[in-house]
Parts: sequence; structure tokens; C-alpha cells
Amino acid sequence: MPTIKPVSDLRSYTDVLKDVAEDSPVFLTKNGHGRYVLLDMKDYDRIKAGRRLLRRGRGGPDFLVRSKGGLVLQTCVRTSSHGGIPPMSAEIVYSTDALIDLDEAWDFTVEISGDPDLAFQQVDALLEAVEGARSYPLAGSRLDVVVGTPTDSRYVVAGRLLAVYSIEEHFIRVDRIFDTRQDWVSVLVRRG
Repeated sequence: MPTIKPVSDLRSYTDVLKDVAEDSPVFLTKNGHGRYVLLDMKDYDRIKAGRRLLRRGRGGPDFLVRSKGGLVLQTCVRTSSHGGIPPMSAEIVYSTDALIDLDEAWDFTVEISGDPDLAFQQVDALLEAVEGARSYPLAGSRLDVVVGTPTDSRYVVAGRLLAVYSIEEHFIRVDRIFDTRQDWVSVLVRRG
């Protein structure tokens, strides 16, 4: 059940903020109508990253669907099996971490270059590389060779961006996205 409060409750803002949690925003009304939303920072980052993904401008039949593992970029097309991988539904699931990473990579590129168009080009190139994994999931490089620990994860690189993904039974899950100028191997080894 959503938490709905009148904006006048902000006089005791600490009480209102106690009700804000991840996946549990507080809706504020003014004169009986919805006016504001207070979000947990993780929810805000997830929304911001999802909007960035949607704004990539492909204009195709893709849409985002929320699932337990993150946001799903879903397409109406189905792909067939390749290289012994079970038939793939045409889904790519971006974990919350990956969406936040993608947004941070976009921000970093804009900060360094001052050019939002360049940032969109780089993000587009990476998303297209991930799209390639729909048809050829095993085409990505093996991550275990780089990190030196056993893992079934793979990665694709486009320009200065890199996406780490796992092949699941009916979808590909993008776990993390890095700028290649980061020490991404150390981040993954620490996580492991």
C-alpha cells in the first residue's frame, strides 16, 4: 500500500522521511491532489538510469519492464539458439547496478568531453554490442581469463565502455558496466 501524506506533514519532516525506503516512496498531496514524491536514492538512481537507457534514440520496438533482477529491455523479436545455448527469448536484463553504471559512464563522458552527443554515441555503441549477445551469447570474451577466477560471465567492449554479462536460461543479464579507464578487474575480483 503506498504511503500518501499531505504536504503539511513536512512540518515534521523527520517523521515523513522515516517512511521513505527503497521501493517505498512517499507521495505528498497538496489540496487533496498528488503533487510530490519522496524517493529513496537507489530508486531515484534506478529511474534516472532507466530514462537514460530509453532516451538512447533507437526508436525500435524496445521497452523497459521491471523484474526482480532489474529492468528488462524487451523486444518483440525472438532469436534462435546458437552454440549450444538454449533458445533465447529476446530479453536483456540490466541489473540495477548496471543501469547506475551506465548512467555514471554517460555522466563521466559528458564531464570529460563536454559533449552529450559523444556520451550518447558511446552508450549506444555499448548497448548495440550487448544486443549482439542476443544472437551470439558466446561471442563475448570470457571473463574468467581476465579476472583469474572461475566464472561463467562474459564481457563485450565498445569504445571505452565494457559490459559484463551472464547467460541465463532464457535471457542475458547485464551485471555491471564499466568505463575501461576504471580498474574494473579489481572491482569484479573484490565482488567475487
